[in-house]
Amino acid sequence: MPDPVRHHAFRPNRAEIERWGRDWYEVFTNSLGFRDERIRQIPLADKRPRLLILGDSFTEGMSAWRR
Repeated sequence: MPDPVRHHAFRPNRAEIERWGRDWYEVFTNSLGFRDERIRQIPLADKRPRLLILGDSFTEGMSAWRR
């Protein structure tokens, strides 16, 4: 979806089935619109430091997340 800051972004709180080549996998996004292992609420502020890695499809990784 279009995003005024990041050019484009994922929709928040979504579960989708994606296809890459012959593989199918689930993709989840959290409340901030970032890819996550499941749909979940992420507070805007936290006492703990956070690490955010932004990038292209290599950073995102077009594959299933290991559980």
